[in-house]
Amino acid sequence: MDEILKEFSIGEKVEPSQYSPLVLAYIGDCVYELFVRIYLIKDGNIPVNRLHKSATAMVKASAQAGLFFKIEQLLSEKY
Repeated sequence: MDEILKEFSIGEKVEPSQYSPLVLAYIGDCVYELFVRIYLIKDGNIPVNRLHKSATAMVKASAQAGLFFKIEQLLSEKY
């Protein structure tokens, strides 16, 4: 199992600071979508078609931009 997990480690071949902003956004979108999906199912079963429509509405670029502008003042380069 350790051999498999080692394939998913970040920072061994490339320093994290060397990743481009687009690559970081690519993985960030995945993490964000996972949180959205968990949020959507937290209260129980919902038809998958409705889950998909809700999730895509929340993770699309315009929705992410809207949330960013709401929290922009809380962000810093440090965190």
